[in-house]
Amino acid sequence: MEKMKRVKIGYIVFLMISFALMLLMVSYKTDKVVPKEPEAIPAPPEAPRLSDIKVVGETLIFDPETRYYEIKIPDGNPVIPQVMAVSASRNVDIKVDQAIMGSGATVASAKIYLDDGKMQNSYEVKFVKTEAEGFVLQYDDRYTFVPDYTLKENEVFTYQVVGEGANVVVDENGVIRAVGVSDRSATVNAFVNETLVDSMTVNETVNAVIDIFIVAGQGNAAGENGSAFESINPPSGTAYTAELNDRYYEMKDLSEGRTGFTPALAENWYSLTGEKSLFIQTAVSDVSITEWVQSGEAFDLAMSRFEYYRDKLNDENSPYTVKRTFVIWLHGEWDIANNMTSGEYIYYFNDFYNGFKEKASPDMFAIIPVRSSLETDGAIEAVCSAQYALANTNPDIRIITRLTETANEENGFISNGNLYYTQNGYNEIGKDVAYNLFMCYSPESDRAVQKIEVFGNAHHTLLEDNATVELKNGETVRTVALVLPLYAENKTVNVKYDSTLLTYYTGGVIEMNYIEGFDGVAEITFECSNVDFSFNVKRRVEEEFSDSRNVTYRWDFDGLAESLGRNDLILSEKSNAEKYIIENGILITNEKQVDFVLQKPLKLTSSSDWSIAWKGMLNDTGMLMGNDSSPYGCIYLAPFAKNINSVRLVDDGGKAFYLRYGEAGEMNREMGEWSVRYDAESMTFSLYFGEELLYEYAEQSEFTFTFTNLLGRFESETVNYCYAGSLDWLEITCNYGDAVEEAEE
Repeated sequence: MEKMKRVKIGYIVFLMISFALMLLMVSYKTDKVVPKEPEAIPAPPEAPRLSDIKVVGETLIFDPETRYYEIKIPDGNPVIPQVMAVSASRNVDIKVDQAIMGSGATVASAKIYLDDGKMQNSYEVKFVKTEAEGFVLQYDDRYTFVPDYTLKENEVFTYQVVGEGANVVVDENGVIRAVGVSDRSATVNAFVNETLVDSMTVNETVNAVIDIFIVAGQGNAAGENGSAFESINPPSGTAYTAELNDRYYEMKDLSEGRTGFTPALAENWYSLTGEKSLFIQTAVSDVSITEWVQSGEAFDLAMSRFEYYRDKLNDENSPYTVKRTFVIWLHGEWDIANNMTSGEYIYYFNDFYNGFKEKASPDMFAIIPVRSSLETDGAIEAVCSAQYALANTNPDIRIITRLTETANEENGFISNGNLYYTQNGYNEIGKDVAYNLFMCYSPESDRAVQKIEVFGNAHHTLLEDNATVELKNGETVRTVALVLPLYAENKTVNVKYDSTLLTYYTGGVIEMNYIEGFDGVAEITFECSNVDFSFNVKRRVEEEFSDSRNVTYRWDFDGLAESLGRNDLILSEKSNAEKYIIENGILITNEKQVDFVLQKPLKLTSSSDWSIAWKGMLNDTGMLMGNDSSPYGCIYLAPFAKNINSVRLVDDGGKAFYLRYGEAGEMNREMGEWSVRYDAESMTFSLYFGEELLYEYAEQSEFTFTFTNLLGRFESETVNYCYAGSLDWLEITCNYGDAVEEAEE
């Protein structure tokens, strides 16, 4: 439901009149010179005013009551001057949208907006290309000179550049290229049979405006599985790539295409902005976000490459002027496959973000969301939702396209294998990124918040405003809020809810909390600017267990039966029966292709003591306990994983608890007895090897773990988190009520 701000009736009339005038202005036909626009209607007396407008390199006679100015600039491809504005009062917010002149455009306007909290005002400075001001090219521009002469049969043009210190060359097709920067003019003559038939003058060549795009992430960011032959081909001299495997650190023209999304982004960016682009490739396949933190190898590599090109482009002898720097982030498949939680991903990304912000000062971190192809049905994959949460809470981080949400083999965006994009998919993604990025800066775009969408699983199911979601006590639902349009100026989402009834976790997980006697609904609201979205959470009442007795389950792997037959194991439908054996009471699985469904799910909570003990050895990191219906509710053994080396317990809400192995992690390579124990009174987790205490972790917050599977969980045909190694026995002791089973006879 949108709540629009009230404004004074007089100001509404003022806006309506201004809008009518704008329509009248647009109706003029533009040639090489734009007619003088009608004088803008004066702002109401109480509206804020500017005290001055400065235009770099130009003289502007300013009058606070004059709201429209027109400045003539050279034809060709000149650099559009920057505009600066000064308010007559310190209590006025000023926003300047600089003029952006797309490729081939002849007019562009800078817009200045004032707001004192009560009234608004605006000024416009329009730049108009005109031949009378000369002809200018930027460095490495290409311009085709078409002589004013009709060729006769067997006639051809020949060209010649004349001028002292000229920094242009011309080829046999009349294509003029700026090969240097000079304030000296050069004349290009066209001849037919040694007869001069036409000429044109390049009055000046200037530094080229260029934007740096740091491409970071993994395989899809690198353009794997794409085709350079099917990619978009940006015009020569408008876009460059600096490849990761180029030991000579060269800026290579991108006009011949490249795999991935960068050529399409480059072509559309130049078409919309008239600004050249350099794509610094730093993406590396199969790399966790843990390598992108400030101490990681991927971070060091990306930063060293960026600093080299930044210094090169900013050198006093450089023919370029850097205008903006962007980080384009496309990453996450690796960490999805390794079951990273939202909280963990946000933690690591913030480390990467803070490092780049300090050292590179990018204008924006633009996220292309990871496609959630590996997620469980009915739940939004944790890494993808973490990326949305990052964008919702940080003004410098933005979701820049939504095309990846629905990419699949059917629409041709994903190739066989369901992992990498096709080149067609890359092309469409690049176009969409360019458009949304341009709209973030265009003076002509409406960047007001229009709506908030909230979706609840796999980025496909949208919730309706004021809808009701039913949850039982302790159950969770994951939601993601998204502000639209993607280029909205304010996109920070505030979440309001009753903390006595609901818990809201990082990454959008909402948990229902039981309060004795409460049988109503709890409202949760997402707000941004003057727009909000609300839905209700209703408690689904189920039988509550209060029995305080303990129950012990034990599997000795003489088969799949539990010791007392109360919680037998069933090979899951996704498991490969040929990938495991039971030999002399030991279950052996060398590949991550097997897990078992518990006959009765187990629930472990912070309200009672419990323990999980096992005797086994590991071949690889893998899951001990899992939940087939959620990426959460799991115990992940990762003694050999870099930067983790722990038993990681993830509760139903996505919160992770780490019990560090330290040097004892290597003992997992041999058969040994391990246990994880929880003491409810002290709220302490403990990790033991035999009876040796390795690690203690005190946690004051409440938690719930729900396990449906033993030794793993599958995500897809190719990705799973199952146990790999040998297991002699496993024993779980927990509260009878938490075990969620019928009373014993």
